[in-house]
Amino acid sequence: KSEYVKMSDGVKLAVDLYLPAEGPGRKSFPVVFMYTPYSRSFIHPRMSWLEKTIVKIKLGVPGPVFDYSLLPANRMLLSHGYALVVADMRGTGASYGWQLPFMKRLGDDGGELVNWIASQSWCNGRVGMMGQSYLAWSQFATARKKPRALKCIMPEVITFTGYTEGLRPGGIAAQRWIDYYSEYLNGYNMS
Repeated sequence: KSEYVKMSDGVKLAVDLYLPAEGPGRKSFPVVFMYTPYSRSFIHPRMSWLEKTIVKIKLGVPGPVFDYSLLPANRMLLSHGYALVVADMRGTGASYGWQLPFMKRLGDDGGELVNWIASQSWCNGRVGMMGQSYLAWSQFATARKKPRALKCIMPEVITFTGYTEGLRPGGIAAQRWIDYYSEYLNGYNMS
């Protein structure tokens, strides 16, 4: 299920929800929350037959719609009774608003999202977060708000500053990486 969640300042954030389909019948689940600027889902309408075949073999789906539920680790979580929530940060993906990298408001939104998740009937009141790169940073930013339902975080491969690490190591633009990442994001371009 996809929906919008309104933040306290009125900005709507796009959220995808995945509930376990198998296993013992339960009404509520522990939730793994992934808070991303990288798009929670996307459509690749111009996939060639070869690309569709490769995706079918690797992921078991024909495309062209892709989301976080297709990742093997997330499939495993769902099969073990965890719900999965993936949200686009403000100003990214299908979410409204704007952002500056690493701005404080992103952590505020993360805290509000954890509280929203915990208030849903399908959540048992326990929320964990996981992810790498910017998703790892988002966990620390969210944990700073100390939402009661946030029980654990699992940050992986994280940069804490864009100046000394990441895009500008030592203040010098990592142009090769920026060019590569720009090409990667252009793959999402729907025009």
